[in-house]
Amino acid sequence: MDGIVRFLVVEPHTLVQMDLAQSLEELVPHAQVARLQSLSAAEHEVEQWDRLEGAVIGVGVDALRDTMLPELIRQRGGWIICLDADRAAAEREGWSALGRPVFSDDLVVVVRGLMSSRSRTAAAF
Repeated sequence: MDGIVRFLVVEPHTLVQMDLAQSLEELVPHAQVARLQSLSAAEHEVEQWDRLEGAVIGVGVDALRDTMLPELIRQRGGWIICLDADRAAAEREGWSALGRPVFSDDLVVVVRGLMSSRSRTAAAF
């Protein structure tokens, strides 16, 4: 394990993608944030990694569920935040959801909660 904190942002709209990535970089300044526009490109990228902190994905639950990406992220220890997703459907999958427009403060609150939850779980073992 390389100790690098990695995030994935999959968002087709470049300005939104940049804003999401910047929020993650400000939250964890030493993190690497991969920004991609398609689920297929994200699958290819994540396959190269051993570990992933989490992913913010700008598609609905159905579109994401039809790919291998959630499993690849799970295998690398990562969480998922879906944008444009029905909250109940996302939670059934074990994912978090944020609606649009996405505000940086809301994203940071959710990411902090997910990272904090992971730290508490790891400390218990």
